[in-house]
Amino acid sequence: MNVIDAKADVFWMAFKGLPKKEKQSVVERLLTDSEFMDDLIDIATLELRCEEPSRPLNTDFRQPFMFHHETYNFYIKT
Repeated sequence: MNVIDAKADVFWMAFKGLPKKEKQSVVERLLTDSEFMDDLIDIATLELRCEEPSRPLNTDFRQPFMFHHETYNFYIKT
């Protein structure tokens, strides 16, 4: 186990050991952090779109692309 995984393990074990209200407080802070939310949306977008075929290089990337994922019920504008 490397240092990053060890730190993540310590954090995760500490989080799991918290009472329910304290866990909720930690999650609320994460969800109100705009940088964290941007990262979370990026990860979700990658996961949802990993099976999509690639776009040809002549695609106009300036044109916004929006999709809705029914399972998670949210829209993402790329």
